[in-house]
Order: sequence, then structure tokens, then C-alpha cells
Amino acid sequence: MTNPVTLVHGAKDRIIPASYLERWAEALPNVASTHLLDDAGHQADFDQPAAVARIATAAFG
Repeated sequence: MTNPVTLVHGAKDRIIPASYLERWAEALPNVASTHLLDDAGHQADFDQPAAVARIATAAFG
């Protein structure tokens, strides 16, 4: 990957632990930002759509 990467993860995800956010950030090249959403689970975009929209808007301009 050569484009900047934005990672978004739900802190209450019971399928993939929040600790994976840091692992992905270390493993992927070009990570521009990481976001751990406190009130979101596995489907952060459904649980916190406004927050994810703000993050995406900032990332994609």
C-alpha cells in the first residue's frame, strides 16, 4: 500500500479485540491515523456513524 491508511476500530468489539488496532498500525505501511471509538463494537460504522463520517471526511478531504 502506498496511500495513507486510516484505521478505525470499536473499543467494545467482542470479535476482534481493540489491541489489534495497535498491531495493524505497526504492521501496515503508511498508517496516517488510528481511531478507537469508545462507544462502538464490531460494526463501528453502524454504532457510531457520525464519528466514522467525521474520520472519513478528514482522511479523504
